[in-house]
Amino acid sequence: MSHKIKVLHLGKFYYPYRGGIERYVKDICEAMSDQVDIKVLVANTARKAQTDIVDGIDVRRVASWGLVARTSIMPTLPIELSSYQDYDILHCHCPNPMAELSFLMSKIPARAKLVASWHADVVKQKNLLKVYRPFQQFFLERADAILVASPQMLENSLQLRPFRDKCKVIPYFADPNRLTVADEKVAAVRQKNGDKKIILSVGRLVEYKGFEYLIEAMSKLKTMGITNVQLIIVGTGPLESHLRDVIERHGLQDMTTIQTNMGDAELTAHFAACDVFVLSSSMPTEAFGIVQLEAMNFAKPLICTKLGTGTEYVNAANETGFIVEPRNADALAASLKHLIENDDLRQTFGNNSKKRLKQLFSKEKVIGDILKLYKDLVAQ
Repeated sequence: MSHKIKVLHLGKFYYPYRGGIERYVKDICEAMSDQVDIKVLVANTARKAQTDIVDGIDVRRVASWGLVARTSIMPTLPIELSSYQDYDILHCHCPNPMAELSFLMSKIPARAKLVASWHADVVKQKNLLKVYRPFQQFFLERADAILVASPQMLENSLQLRPFRDKCKVIPYFADPNRLTVADEKVAAVRQKNGDKKIILSVGRLVEYKGFEYLIEAMSKLKTMGITNVQLIIVGTGPLESHLRDVIERHGLQDMTTIQTNMGDAELTAHFAACDVFVLSSSMPTEAFGIVQLEAMNFAKPLICTKLGTGTEYVNAANETGFIVEPRNADALAASLKHLIENDDLRQTFGNNSKKRLKQLFSKEKVIGDILKLYKDLVAQ
């Protein structure tokens, strides 16, 4: 092929907005930028449009009137999308009702192929799904390929069931070039926490992340007399005040902290310094858990919950860590106790995590698979 394939990514937000999918989209755009001509179209967080160059990537942020059911309201998105006529692949990150509806309303280049990355089923917003489902399904019918991040998502997604023949499993990856940190920064995190074992959990402070159950598990550890541990929760969100109240109610101020203003470098230092990483999510809205990959990069043992999603694809039960039932503080506490008290097991799980990351979730493999898909579609 004589020219670079031109790809337009259509997503919810883009860096510096922080989130697992936003990080993933940024990583794949940057990883492919020398082989593919890439542009990004997403929502702004204000009622004005703007164009940025973010680490070499052309990002157009469409004016947004705010969020309804976690969906940006962008009346001009169909017009904005129609203004892009020079691309070979439209790569849409879903579920994204506004983007999918805008696609159906827009003028799309005849040659363009539609790739839909399906990041999660719509679980909680059941009333929205009743309205959204018909054009969601029409959008997926139009897709030339649908990417899912795990075999579990492909097997268990009700919304993808009619389209399994066009689905392909391509997982997320952790970019080791981004996950580097100076030794002194890691040492500073450990020094701040003394001789305590560090338990790290990262994510938005929202219901489906299950942080309340993790905090309750810390209370159970304290009741068992295990106090040489420090839980650090990193994230922002609407439940911050409630979670701080839960910590205070359990008297865990000396064992549990919530950190809301942590930059990327400091967060990476915490991944490197922690002894155990926990993903305590309580709902299948947690479709993968990219943060687990970041912990695996530093050879950390994992604890996650059994949701029938990609969390269990990343964390291999009793090989890279433990998998417990969701919304079960007793099970979380038991797994934490086992790992905290067993240095050899933490080391074994951690080493296995690093190996599994390289085998299944390497940058080279994932980017290679996506590029091959693009080329195959364009060649059709």
